Amino acid sequence: MRLVSISDLHFYSATYSPMQLFSKRITTNLNYLLNRKKKFDPQQTEHYLTIIRKIRPDYVLITGDLTCSAMSEELSQAKNFHKELSKITPNILLIPGNHDSLTLFSRGRYYKTFNDQDLKNKRLKCIPLNSNWDLLLIDTCYFFPHFLANGYFSQQLEQKLASKLDSIHNKSVILACHFPLEAYGYPQKHLIRFEALKTLLKSYPQVKLYISGHKHKSSIISTTPYTQVQNPALFDRSKGGFYTINLNNQDFSIEQYLRK
Repeated sequence: MRLVSISDLHFYSATYSPMQLFSKRITTNLNYLLNRKKKFDPQQTEHYLTIIRKIRPDYVLITGDLTCSAMSEELSQAKNFHKELSKITPNILLIPGNHDSLTLFSRGRYYKTFNDQDLKNKRLKCIPLNSNWDLLLIDTCYFFPHFLANGYFSQQLEQKLASKLDSIHNKSVILACHFPLEAYGYPQKHLIRFEALKTLLKSYPQVKLYISGHKHKSSIISTTPYTQVQNPALFDRSKGGFYTINLNNQDFSIEQYLRK
């Protein structure tokens, strides 16, 4: 079984409404115009679709930040990309990122576009991939004020995740979250209570892989008992790409595609 893992697409549409002065969209627009526009090339869409077609994955996982600010036009672009991926495989799995939950109403707009009420309401969803592997999706994204891009692993979600892992026997587990399991850069960017999540995972050796995005940097970190896979930003001009994960009975292998 083959799973393609991508992240941080950041489809963008400029907004010129003066109302953005009262929301985080002003920050997002400035960041795009001054920084991300130089780094991202959304014209690579067909290039990556062609590569993924050749791989012929059973599943495609998107670990968040499909948009810059969950504007309707951005969500429309993301939905079109999702539609093209679904022609390759109908099994498209996704979680929102902090940019998809940028304002008070962004998360609702995101879930209206990508209808997944189970994940929206419970913030946890289990997908049986086959008889040997389960994939757990967790939504840790909330609206935070200006200049904050945190996620939050709540105590309620911690209890739900522990209960779900307690119920999984004789199968290996992949856990997908937008945020990596570390503090980095400015403190307003990491997953709040990531230490609690790391501690929890140590008690469940059936978790073999932890897949995230958010940092726009690709890395594979082997820890005990799981391996952390950090997706790069797909459309990054210099270091974009994705991972292909081959799942065997109780084992896996990882292949990396980086833009040349």
